[in-house]
Amino acid sequence: MRIIKYSMSKETFDNQKKYSDTLPKKYMAAGALFFNKHHELLILHPTYKDRWEICGGIVETNESPRSACEREILEEIGLSRSVGRLLCVDYSVNTEHVENLQFIFDGGVLTENEIKQIRLAIDEISSFEFIGVESKEDNEKILQRDRLGPRLIKALEAKKHNKTFYLEKGK
Repeated sequence: MRIIKYSMSKETFDNQKKYSDTLPKKYMAAGALFFNKHHELLILHPTYKDRWEICGGIVETNESPRSACEREILEEIGLSRSVGRLLCVDYSVNTEHVENLQFIFDGGVLTENEIKQIRLAIDEISSFEFIGVESKEDNEKILQRDRLGPRLIKALEAKKHNKTFYLEKGK
């Protein structure tokens, strides 16, 4: 076997960097669905929004969506947990014309003890609750959650049927 060594000149590196600086940038966020033993979904009320959200947040530079999700779980509710499989990824362009990718992972079922151990990041999260997700009425409430609603419905469907969905604007 012959090994070929490749080295890049500074000029080539600089040209590649200039080129990569011109490539589109996309915003990414990652969240997780957590449930209690009654199959109710954990939702959080951020201090800076008028609506409830799932646990999660922005993916930082050079951070994977899974790592970002696990970091946000620790930051927002004080639990160190690994997330399970990817339920869905949703591509959209929001009203500010910023392209974004939203990842939702399966967080699993929180034990009674874990629920008691939840410690909210008080500067970021004001409260949490568990909501039903099984009935038609529950789904109607979830759908009222602006952009997150349709994505949540599909993530719940993915979990129920052991699937993963690629979405565009929640569809």
